[in-house]
Amino acid sequence: MKLLLAPVLFATLTLAAQKPPMKFGKIDKADLEMKVYEKDSSASAVILGDYGESMIDYTQQFEVVFVRHLRIKILTKDGLDWADHFISYYSPENSGTEEKVTSVKGTSFNLEGDKIVQTKLGKDGIFYSQENKYWKEVKISMPQVKVGSIIDISYRITSPFLFNYRDWQFQYTIPSRWSEYRPKFIEYFIYKQYMQGYLPLSTNDVSKGSQMFTIRTAATSSDVTSFGGGGRTSAQANTYTAESKQMRMVMKNVPAFKEEPYLSTADNYLSRINFELAGEKWPNSPYKDRMGSWGKINENYIKSDNFYKRITGSPFLGKIVDEVLADVEDATEANKASAIYQRVQADIRWNGYTATVASEPLRSANNKGEGNVAAVNLTLASMLNKAGIKVDPVLISTRSNGIVRTQFPVIDQMNYVICKAVLDGKTYLLDAPDHLNIFRAKRP
Repeated sequence: MKLLLAPVLFATLTLAAQKPPMKFGKIDKADLEMKVYEKDSSASAVILGDYGESMIDYTQQFEVVFVRHLRIKILTKDGLDWADHFISYYSPENSGTEEKVTSVKGTSFNLEGDKIVQTKLGKDGIFYSQENKYWKEVKISMPQVKVGSIIDISYRITSPFLFNYRDWQFQYTIPSRWSEYRPKFIEYFIYKQYMQGYLPLSTNDVSKGSQMFTIRTAATSSDVTSFGGGGRTSAQANTYTAESKQMRMVMKNVPAFKEEPYLSTADNYLSRINFELAGEKWPNSPYKDRMGSWGKINENYIKSDNFYKRITGSPFLGKIVDEVLADVEDATEANKASAIYQRVQADIRWNGYTATVASEPLRSANNKGEGNVAAVNLTLASMLNKAGIKVDPVLISTRSNGIVRTQFPVIDQMNYVICKAVLDGKTYLLDAPDHLNIFRAKRP
């Protein structure tokens, strides 16, 4: 069977009848004349308006569409850093698909005498780069920005990854006069949401509606599975009407976030709304859980070729273990683990990438002498396992990655793997990539 999807009627990207709070390119002259933001005289810049919309759209497949319009006033030289804007988008290596950033626009506004002068963003102010194996970045460098300027930036991100529904951040390190987000959902995709931060929403409205689309099935055999269930023996086109939910969330006069000493990461405290795909419910079909449970995640990792099987497999490491242990005089578990730990640190260097799985065989990483954090610590776990030591890999979230919300069993909350080893009856947590973390067994 070949399934072809084609839209017939769908909601437009204006997600509500109410107009957006601002129009691109139309600014207030009084904002250009502003010298100091009255609600925070120390502000180097102020977000005059930040407006975003998200929805589930449909062309040849369902996808998440996100549009944003950001307007910033530069007040001091320190605020000039805000003339550069960065857009991260998901582009997993070798996946054959990625998010798309399009419709990038920008305009700088300056007051020369009594005249408002506009300078449009050109192609020479847009730069693309690879952040890591999973994310790419668009950098926007706005032209002719100086103290007193206002900048307008807008763009669109289209994502085939329905799990990557865009979150929204209301608070930044500069104050914001107006921040508004309008996410829209259809009944087939169920998302859980959670707020963080201490600031209240000034507006939190929900309205209901509907969206229509058509799914066309082109049969290549007699076994045709329809949208939502039952079989058909010929090509058909069916129109479906899905219930929709439109949210409108607004924060006004948002204060700048001030970092304090000993703060783990600002991401834990910034006011924002987060979304996670929990499941799918199609017509005539049972609910499909997409979020799962921590138990299911654990089961998947145990079965994964890129995780637990790296530990129990990788037989080449057995020979290295034999070499290491041959030089251990007092063969307590602690002494054996200490020698293996030092060997891993000497043989394989961390390349700076955090991950919860080894993206390549451990032999490849060891031959190159480097790998992501999972490759290094799974090498350690595998060698400890082959030395007869009880070891378990442990998934964690680093301080910079943020706290783990246990009510949301989503593996993306984790970004690092370490080893838990039981040595002579005592439990140790080992992290070989950290060369400042030296593990030495105590000798009698």
